[in-house]
Amino acid sequence: MAYYIYMAGCADGSIYTGIAADPCRRLRQHVEKTGARYTRSHPVTALLGLWRTQDRPCALRMEAAVKKLPRSRKEQLLSEPDKLPQLLPGLAAELYQYIPGVTLEQCLKGDWNHHA
Repeated sequence: MAYYIYMAGCADGSIYTGIAADPCRRLRQHVEKTGARYTRSHPVTALLGLWRTQDRPCALRMEAAVKKLPRSRKEQLLSEPDKLPQLLPGLAAELYQYIPGVTLEQCLKGDWNHHA
């Protein structure tokens, strides 16, 4: 089953990283303040980046690796997603597919289907 790693922008400028089988449902939970404790006090305002992978263990590995990055490297990953192998050298980059152009608004409206 496919899993997703997402990076969300918060109202205070921080970047939250999480995983989900259904990223739009999870982002909706963050916006409704029923998601992670962090996003209850740091409201999600944007979907900054989204990657698909083959399963939950792969998603967990990337999430953990991204959370260890300094902010400057997270921003670099968001602006240059093809640099994943250089920024996260411990990961098999071919297991992670960047999905460009998906917005928080599309997710909240149901205009993006992760099954497509």
